[in-house]
Amino acid sequence: ISSNGLVSFGRAYNSFSPRNFPLQNSLAVVAPYWDDSRLSGSRQLRYQIVSGSSSLITEVNAFLSNYTGDTFEADWLLWAYWHDICPYNRGNCQDSNFFQVAIAVQGSITYSIFTYQCGLIRWTLRTAAVGYSANSTFNENHKLSKSSSVVNIDCEGAVSNWTNVVYRIDTATNTPPVIEASDTFMITVGETALYTLCITDPGDTISVTIEFNGEFPFPYTLDQNESIWTLNVTLSSLVEFNFTVIATDSFNETSIITPQVIICSCTSDKGNCTIDEYENDTSNPLILMCDCMEAFDGEYCEDDFNGCTEISCFNNATCTDVPAPGTGATCPPCPSGYTGDGIVCYIPPVFLPYIVFNSSISTVTNITRHYFYSTWRVNVPRPITLLGSAFSSIYISIGGTFSMSGRFNYLYPTLFPSSIRGIRDSVVFAPMWNFYDIRREG
Repeated sequence: ISSNGLVSFGRAYNSFSPRNFPLQNSLAVVAPYWDDSRLSGSRQLRYQIVSGSSSLITEVNAFLSNYTGDTFEADWLLWAYWHDICPYNRGNCQDSNFFQVAIAVQGSITYSIFTYQCGLIRWTLRTAAVGYSANSTFNENHKLSKSSSVVNIDCEGAVSNWTNVVYRIDTATNTPPVIEASDTFMITVGETALYTLCITDPGDTISVTIEFNGEFPFPYTLDQNESIWTLNVTLSSLVEFNFTVIATDSFNETSIITPQVIICSCTSDKGNCTIDEYENDTSNPLILMCDCMEAFDGEYCEDDFNGCTEISCFNNATCTDVPAPGTGATCPPCPSGYTGDGIVCYIPPVFLPYIVFNSSISTVTNITRHYFYSTWRVNVPRPITLLGSAFSSIYISIGGTFSMSGRFNYLYPTLFPSSIRGIRDSVVFAPMWNFYDIRREG
């Protein structure tokens, strides 16, 4: 146990020049705060080996069981306390340092726990080193180690004014982190997608990094909540990329996952993507094509569909597309005298409705002379010419006909032309030729 803020294994190591790990001589070292220190006067380095039933072992067991998620029961532990330590160039100081280390052993598993009280790391003379080194392979430097910010380690992530830095320092039983996550990551252009991972390595610390391949950058965040890591990616336009998640433990062992990235290339307000036709495609990334909504067109539904391609205005008038998200097209109004929607225009039909008897008609004659063979002769003001013959009279029959060539009293209707001589030779019009009995029917 060195006064310079470190513990070495196998042999003494009293270097006062801190450096990052690993050490060139592969010496095993645990360094809660390695710097050039002096013990003089009331300055103290206290330590104790503890085993069996002890309140200190009970506290350490509870802490590591909570930290690792597994039950930890130490066989023994080393506790060391650097109390009121000054830098070597000042034998007496007011702004001294206080820190502790507990090295807890359970069978082949060993943890080191650095403990700091916020506000009680107040100096560094040679830019202190913090971390551990088991050999050239298994080592770790704290992120503040050998930096001017190392004096802030006492408040880094403090809980209730206390900061703990934990390392698992045995190497024989180390296993890499375990990553549980989906094999695919799907995102739609114009939206944010989440990729959630559960990354565990009981009893060890984990760092997670993302390596992107392809077109980059674009907005993303990586958030952590205990063992759950969430990658948030936002695509404002089509970007072809994939990524690898790398989880590294304190022994520099890594686990990786590279999910298949599936990108829907159109925004959800313009079209939709279906993955069915790509079921066996392992491309990474896999770009899904768009099924555009009616108002949009283009490979990625980026264009306004021209509704004028589907219609033709009347008389080739100018067609105007309805801008997206509207659909269709509009045409100018129909020309004067026509009616319609501008696509189909027509001259409206003219019809003559029933003439209602009223005071504007000066003379109305009711034919009632004979109910069965009634025909009434009407003289016209001016002769009617039909096919070269002039007729001065019209004969109106109760059978629903009117004739020009004389009375027409045939009761039974037939199709024209008729082989019946009297009908064949008549000049007759039949709005509704039928066998009527005026006594019953009007």
